[in-house]
Amino acid sequence: MGLNWIPWVISMTLSPAPLFNALNEIKSLNRTAPNKALQYYEEIIDRIPVIPSKGSMELHLAGLEAAIRANNSQLISHSLGIITQTRWLDTATDSHFRIFVPMAIHHRRIGDYDYAKYLNLCALNWAATARDYTKVVGNLTVVYRYTGQHEEAVTLLQKSLLRASTQTVKAGVYNNLGNFYLLEKDYEQAESMYKKALKIHNLENDTLLSSSVGLNLLYIMTQQQDWQSFARYKDAIQQTVTHSGKADFIEYLNWLLLVFRTRGDGTLLATDEVDRLNTHMSMLVTTEIAPSIAEFVLLFDHKELSASWDQVYPLPINKIVSTGKRAPIELSCSPQAQ
Repeated sequence: MGLNWIPWVISMTLSPAPLFNALNEIKSLNRTAPNKALQYYEEIIDRIPVIPSKGSMELHLAGLEAAIRANNSQLISHSLGIITQTRWLDTATDSHFRIFVPMAIHHRRIGDYDYAKYLNLCALNWAATARDYTKVVGNLTVVYRYTGQHEEAVTLLQKSLLRASTQTVKAGVYNNLGNFYLLEKDYEQAESMYKKALKIHNLENDTLLSSSVGLNLLYIMTQQQDWQSFARYKDAIQQTVTHSGKADFIEYLNWLLLVFRTRGDGTLLATDEVDRLNTHMSMLVTTEIAPSIAEFVLLFDHKELSASWDQVYPLPINKIVSTGKRAPIELSCSPQAQ
């Protein structure tokens, strides 16, 4: 389904089949073209049934994700105003968790780290599965990274490792421990943690998590200038990342591969390569990998790239600054508090 069907049926409420198709469309666009996902949500939002249902809730949650990715505060507030109502929350058992998690990410991205920490702690309270718990621990440690609370992060990760009930949980903890070893420039330990995590995710055929950890592993190899190991791992990781379909992963991999090529054999960036890097900067600047891209821009020492990056990312790496307005969430922070 494309966008062109909307104008001539704009007044019609979505029936179950079109609603399902719309949900698949916006989920797909969230992965590949977040701005188009937001446009899509804006165009259909008045056609989503006002009577709560699981399908309509899923569509609003997907719309919330699109609004967060585009940092559209108006649509974030609009979506929250709907899905935080009790009758909407009751359409799914994990509604609270699925609101707290993306909103914690949103507040971290706009520099409201105190509220991001609070929302992540709430999400931990609502985490019902090992995968959910690991996901939130990862998000919370990112907040700790930006606020320089490394000790708190390591303590949290060590506790998580002790209570890990599955290999997937262990892999998530290994990956995050690798991130903090990286911050301490203990590259050998970081690489060891990433390899442990990657092995588990590969055995479980988890494309998304394998892609994420694989990118971390390639990054640590660029830091060590271990081009031989990079060459050995890059093809398998590239295949996994491509299969994931995540646009930000794919473009980050492109940066890594260009670092490998230009630093490994001394070749210069081609015009079409620079064009591609410039095109996707605005997408990557909203992700956790923005500091890595800033490093690569310096590494390339390319005037056009540097000028483009300064326009979308003018602040020093990890500078704590609020860039948006807090969106308060009036929900119970834990199931016991209800």
